Formats: sequence, C-alpha cells, structure tokens
Amino acid sequence: MKNQPNKFMPGSPHEWLTCAKGNLALARLRITNKDVLPELARFHSQPPVEKSLKAVFLHHNIHFTLIHDLEMLVEIARHEGLTLPAGAELGSWFDTLSKEID
Repeated sequence: MKNQPNKFMPGSPHEWLTCAKGNLALARLRITNKDVLPELARFHSQPPVEKSLKAVFLHHNIHFTLIHDLEMLVEIARHEGLTLPAGAELGSWFDTLSKEID
C-alpha cells in the first residue's frame, strides 16, 4: 500500500505518541460531551493503542507493517520479546475505556 503524498506519517516514537494522545483525546470527548455517541468514542479508542505500540516498535527498531489489527500488533510485540503491562489483553483495555466513556 502506497502512502498518500499529503498524508502525515509519523517518523519517530515521539510523533507516534503525539498522534496517539490526540486520538485518545477524541475518544474521551464522550466523558464531557454526551452528544458524542458511545460508538464513536469506542471507534476512536483503537488508534491510540495501535500508535502507542508502533511507537514502542520504532523505539526498539522492530519492523512492522502499517496494519490496524491490534491482536497482530500485540503478537508482534510478544514475538519480539517485549513485555506488555499487566492487563494488556485487548478486551480488558477496551472494557476499561468503555466504562470511562459510557
């Protein structure tokens, strides 16, 4: 898949984390603005996890493809010997965020 010429592509772990923080802010809008549908907040909760993992991969010089599959990204992390935080199971993370935004 070719990158679009005008599309921003983070190049450093810091840039990936900056993008992740922005996505997380969008997901958390539901907390203070009940006009934001819970489904939209949940939709915006996946990109911060993806981008955070990709920042870690860059930091550790781990090759990855630009995918949006969290389970695959977690598998890459484990395969590369990275230790994920306790409770890093995706269902657990989404349950926590869902309670926060409902």
